[in-house]
Amino acid sequence: MRNVVLALCLGLASSGCDARSELRNGASGVSASANRDERKLRLLTISTERLEFGAMAPKSSHEQALWLSNAGSVSLTIASVKSNCDCLSLHLKHTTLEPGERLQALARLDFAKEPDFTGSLMSTLTLVVGGNGERETVEIQVLADVIEK
Repeated sequence: MRNVVLALCLGLASSGCDARSELRNGASGVSASANRDERKLRLLTISTERLEFGAMAPKSSHEQALWLSNAGSVSLTIASVKSNCDCLSLHLKHTTLEPGERLQALARLDFAKEPDFTGSLMSTLTLVVGGNGERETVEIQVLADVIEK
């Protein structure tokens, strides 16, 4: 089993945006309704679990804002932010949220980093959050259509 996981990780690291995003989303096995139910139990709440960038030109870049909130009573730290595509990133002003704090984050799709990519992108931003000895993973699905004009 360990070799299979390692092989999948190596495959993701060596392929382009399209292959990585398809494999990641196809393997998740978590329904949207399950995500909504889990959202109530999270340390960190997010304004949306899905960002839709719509139609984009090849080599273009766009940004969308979303809100991260700490509705709890302890400080939260965003320990890591990962993307399964080189063209997708999340920008934060800081990584610690005090109780009651809201933080605006900026998701950025930059297809200059994947200049040959065209088609539909389904990618994921994964945040690892901790606070008061607890850890959780929060995922944000990102969709875009890169279309030649």
